Amino acid sequence: MPARADSLGFDHAANVLIEGDNLEVLRLLRPAYQRAATLVYLDPPYNTGGEFIYPDNFRDSARAYRRLTGARDDEEEPRARSRVELGGRVHSRWLSMMYPRLALARELLAPRGFLCVSISDHECAPLRMLLDELLGEESFVAQLVWRARQFPDARAKTRVSTDHEYILVYRAGAAASFRGVPRDESKFRNPDGDPRGPWMSRSMLGLATRERRPRLHYELVEPGTGRRYSPPPESGWRYGQETMTRLIDEGRVLFPRKAGGRPREKKFRAELQHARASFPSIIDGVYTADGTRELRELLGFQAFDFPKPSELLRVLVEQTCGPEGLVVDLFAGSGTMGHAVARQNARDRGRRRYLCVQLPVPLEPGSEAARRGLRTITDITRARLARVAERSSEEDGFRLFRLAASARRQGPRPESLGRRAAPGAGGAASASAEEQEARVFALALAAGYPLTARVERLALGAAGHRVYAVDGGSMLICLEERVTRDCLEAMQTRRPAPTRCVVLDAAFAGDDALLRDTAQAMRAAGVRELRIL
Repeated sequence: MPARADSLGFDHAANVLIEGDNLEVLRLLRPAYQRAATLVYLDPPYNTGGEFIYPDNFRDSARAYRRLTGARDDEEEPRARSRVELGGRVHSRWLSMMYPRLALARELLAPRGFLCVSISDHECAPLRMLLDELLGEESFVAQLVWRARQFPDARAKTRVSTDHEYILVYRAGAAASFRGVPRDESKFRNPDGDPRGPWMSRSMLGLATRERRPRLHYELVEPGTGRRYSPPPESGWRYGQETMTRLIDEGRVLFPRKAGGRPREKKFRAELQHARASFPSIIDGVYTADGTRELRELLGFQAFDFPKPSELLRVLVEQTCGPEGLVVDLFAGSGTMGHAVARQNARDRGRRRYLCVQLPVPLEPGSEAARRGLRTITDITRARLARVAERSSEEDGFRLFRLAASARRQGPRPESLGRRAAPGAGGAASASAEEQEARVFALALAAGYPLTARVERLALGAAGHRVYAVDGGSMLICLEERVTRDCLEAMQTRRPAPTRCVVLDAAFAGDDALLRDTAQAMRAAGVRELRIL
């Protein structure tokens, strides 16, 4: 249900924050957001045994796991028991939680989209196998290593400080690639005035021994001087003899002026396949402590212990998402991804949008957040996104929606986000404007309109019946139980003609002739679908 009072610039906001379980939300989003997201990001609970944002301890008891798998205690050797515990019960429930969410998240990916998941050592290996199954091994891009801890952990019981986390990166299609990082242009010069433009010199040494690549081991002779480079380097040359001869003829080989040097290759800037260098798989220079300090500065208190720093996620957004892209964050937490999207938009004047989902987990009554009037994790998310928007621009506002109880019970039926008229109970006619609007958004979402679609309330007919125009009027929805003929005529004659119209069955009061005439008139006017609820 739309929560206008808790949104920021609801009527014009391009971003969305949804309060509810992400699995149910994903089911509702499918019609409107399938193949729409350029980046889907998940920062799930790491299955560490604690409980905070989501029920974090998904470990089955050993006895329950043996019962499920048919194993008997009296038949197990200690080594077999260890395999059962480590291979199954520790991970099974956590993976069962992740599987449907990842399966649905995959459907949101645009053809050039990316799915990124933050994870620690404990679940990294099982998660990779799960992602390989869902998206295919060929979709794997990288296992980025983020150095999350700036200083070693002196309290580590193993005397090994785990300073890193991972970001698993998969892509929807082979055409998707990271943007890359700027090249060091200072390496390219043109001191000899080569007409092919600026160049840099690079090594021509190979990577294989004579036994492995004998054709890359040969004597090289410098034209003109007759200087011989023999024997060849232990690793051989980068190119075979035929290619090397061609490069020499084209003036692409730089021979040293002094004895003892090695020939090097001229690599021209204009001939590089990509304008930017490859993104490194190790991310350094931004730490968990930065995220903690950043959130404290925004909210005035420490709301989370280990929030991701927005700079880390900004880099992900920059690498995967174009200036008009949509970023979906399914475990929003404190709202770091929304903050990161706003930061990247400010850097390159982009118009990226975010859709963040967060479960409204109650906060501890005595916590600092609770003392400040924040009741749930989503309240913290909303407070941060509002503070970020206030510091940037009006375009960074957001629409807040809350998953209704009926949606959690019934699943992705279009009526489940709003109130459904009960026969003989007044129904939609007696519903408030807020209740009708909630149902309008549910119907529009099920019809394929995003949650940011413009919804305008009209008064049609002599009686001024409430009719909602979605997306400029391409869809018209009337949820009143008593509707006059002139209101129906006004709906069908609007210009431009709507493609869809939704009317309650009760509006026709059992008049089959009126229903038939309305359907024919709307079809003649260009309405492709008349839906009767």
